Amino acid sequence: MRANWRKTPNATDFKWRKNQLQEFIRGFVEMRREFEEAIFEDLGRSANASAQEYQMTKVAAEHDLYHLKTYMKDIHEEAELLFAPAKVMTKYEPLGICGVFSAWNYPIMTAFKPLIQCITSGNAVILKPSEISAACSAVIKKFCDRYLDTNFIRCVEGGIDAAQKLNI
Repeated sequence: MRANWRKTPNATDFKWRKNQLQEFIRGFVEMRREFEEAIFEDLGRSANASAQEYQMTKVAAEHDLYHLKTYMKDIHEEAELLFAPAKVMTKYEPLGICGVFSAWNYPIMTAFKPLIQCITSGNAVILKPSEISAACSAVIKKFCDRYLDTNFIRCVEGGIDAAQKLNI
């Protein structure tokens, strides 16, 4: 995964980020019923109760998609007179690979909101859903494998042993 991220400029490219956010939204809408059923199975929450978690995640992806170009722009700053005629700017660059570990009580939101931020910032992601919410974990894995670029975004299921290996 690290080799893919370093060799190919895809994850840092505007088109890739935009496409991944669009695919995220499309898949999230298409799989809404499966997410609701998984939340009900794991936590006993009805579709109405899980609507907040679903809506907050969807709106976060739409927001980042809408503002993506703005987030990727360099910010020009004023240079101190001592350094004139220097140009100073803040340039946002991806860090590489991010690990996202979700919680059991809000499994969709705590997995996907950080994932959205990682896509927006151009980072590769290893996502580890909570093993306590097993049905949600399976649906999250299915979602990632079906809709997202698995060269840069991977979902790893497992228990404490998997989490410990990812933390090394």
